[in-house]
Order: sequence, then structure tokens, then C-alpha cells
Amino acid sequence: MSGLVVLATIGQQRVAIDAAAVEAVIDIVGVEPVPFAPAHVIGLAAVRSQVLTVVDTAIAVGLAALEPAGRALVATIAGHRYALRVTSVEDAVPAPSSEPVFADMLDKGWSRTAVARLPIDDEFALLIDLDRLLASEDGTRSS
Repeated sequence: MSGLVVLATIGQQRVAIDAAAVEAVIDIVGVEPVPFAPAHVIGLAAVRSQVLTVVDTAIAVGLAALEPAGRALVATIAGHRYALRVTSVEDAVPAPSSEPVFADMLDKGWSRTAVARLPIDDEFALLIDLDRLLASEDGTRSS
């Protein structure tokens, strides 16, 4: 981890993402659907003259879909640029110096995606692995 994490929420769950993986926080305005894409791929969006694949992180972890427009984290994963739609973005904060707690006893989507629980501000945030977030349940990545 880079020493910083970006705190966000997906549904009602507070999550932490390694800040080194996040290029920007943006607002998504228009999304063009992509036929035959996996359910968590909302579509494509043009942001700053670049096309990004827009992923609904809530669907990726088994929650109800978010609105297509809204806040997103931009990340390049395995050479592809993604806009990861989240419910909200809090801030970038120093990663806790204490050891992360193993993320156990989580629902199916979260257990596939979260690698640890980080103690932040007297509560926990799930540390999300972006590669796992993009993988479908059969282990293949959507691109």
C-alpha cells in the first residue's frame, strides 16, 4: 500500500482503496450502454477526451445498482482505464499503522473483493482489491 487510502462508500459500506491505484475522482455525467457487457459494466463514458469503462461497484459486490451518473474513482487496472462508480467519496487519509484485520464473515460479493478490514476513525473500512472487484464470479475480468 502507498501509505494513503481513499475512503469511499459502496451502498452503505465504508471501503478503503490504495490511493496509489486511484488516478482521480470524477463526476460521471453521461454513460453509453455496452451491449452484452457483464451486469456490473454500466457502459462507456467520455471524460477529459478519454473513454472509460464505467463499472457499478455496487453490482460488482452483489448490491442494488447505483445511478449511472455520479462520483467515480478512475483507475488503470491491467492496462484498461475504468471509472468505478461509488455511492460517495470521503477523502484520502493515511493508512492505519496497525495491522489490518483479516476480512472474514462477509457476504459473498464482499468476501470475494475485500482483503482486510482497516481500523479508521474508531470504525472499520473494508480494504478493496480492485482486480478482484472487476473479476466476475467465474474469475474472469471484464474489460
